[in-house]
Amino acid sequence: MSLEAHGISFSYVPGQPLFTEFNLVVNAGERVALEAPSGAGKTTLCRLLAGYLEPQDGSIAVDGVSLNSLFRRNRLGNRSARRLAPLPVQLVWQHPEQAVDPLMRMGATLVEGLPSQQGLDEARASGLLERFGIREEWLSRLPHELSGGELMRFCIVRALLSRPRYLICDEMTAMLDAITQARVWQEVIGVAEEQGMGLVVVSHSPELLNRVATRRVRL
Repeated sequence: MSLEAHGISFSYVPGQPLFTEFNLVVNAGERVALEAPSGAGKTTLCRLLAGYLEPQDGSIAVDGVSLNSLFRRNRLGNRSARRLAPLPVQLVWQHPEQAVDPLMRMGATLVEGLPSQQGLDEARASGLLERFGIREEWLSRLPHELSGGELMRFCIVRALLSRPRYLICDEMTAMLDAITQARVWQEVIGVAEEQGMGLVVVSHSPELLNRVATRRVRL
């Protein structure tokens, strides 16, 4: 089982591609670091792998199934469609405040991405909240009532609730202090090992990548 990108290309401006003919394979349970200079398109690639953008050339598949049919459903504005089934690839955004509804309380935000027919596994949710140091009283708060680090931990738990096969981590702990960062990564890796989840890790910290990744790929 693997997350695979074959010959993908993408550009925001015609004739100025961020990357061309890029290939990537992330096997189940593997932790792959994505390395590239600033501005080379790491965040764009993360969004492609999660289905928020569609490559102009090439293809992306999850465990042999094309993601093309999921692109529309995974666009940010299409919430009702995203509730039909859990997506196999989840993205934890670099800026959590951009990934949540500012008017939605955190308890509702936590289950927003779950398919309506699946419902909330309360035991799993409670376990994840505890593992990532999220207090129960925070569930009734709005996003602006939490710190950036607290909001990021919420977004990580939200992504993990649907049991994704692959988690894309785009600078997800950059705003955390060193102690919290280490704890968060310990728990994310623990969850990944428990369920055989593959990780794609983007970070500007070589030390973090050395600790977290099992393999590195340059964009």
